Amino acid sequence: FPSHDTAFNIQCLYAWEWILERTGIQFVKALDVGCGTGVGIKFAVDRGKDVYGIDFADATREWKKHGVEDRCQIASALDIPYPDNSFDLVVCLDVMEHIPEEDALKALKEIRRVGSRAYIFAIALTIEKEPVGKRVLTHITVKDSNWWIKQFSDAGYGAAVFKNGNQAVQYDDNHIRAFLTKEC
Repeated sequence: FPSHDTAFNIQCLYAWEWILERTGIQFVKALDVGCGTGVGIKFAVDRGKDVYGIDFADATREWKKHGVEDRCQIASALDIPYPDNSFDLVVCLDVMEHIPEEDALKALKEIRRVGSRAYIFAIALTIEKEPVGKRVLTHITVKDSNWWIKQFSDAGYGAAVFKNGNQAVQYDDNHIRAFLTKEC
């Protein structure tokens, strides 16, 4: 089995490939909240996209290795160091479940603040199958899809409308995936 870091990098690459090539979302400038090692940022930048990232963890060495150190910075989703409406797309994949429940709404509002148009979230609804580094479980806000949908609404998000009729909020037993807009 791949290590947690290797699996995370593969997941980031797949997510950005999916965003760029399958969603049809057009954007000028994007932010990846919880960008990890920056491999997703590199993937998007290599395809001509203007993408930036923040992560709570210090991944400076990995950002330099991937050549995205000027696009990534250490920051919390509770205090994103960009002005209002800086990005027309904000992506937050498998991050919210790592934020304490009492801070979840604040983080959602902060993410909404820096975005101007579109948002993509993926949130795990279960604890990890295996502790990270075989030591610690990091999914600390494990809630059902209805709880997260209420948080999105309370933070002022609206559901995106797709021409093909796909639902803007999709979920199963393990994840909720939401394609949201700035306004309710």
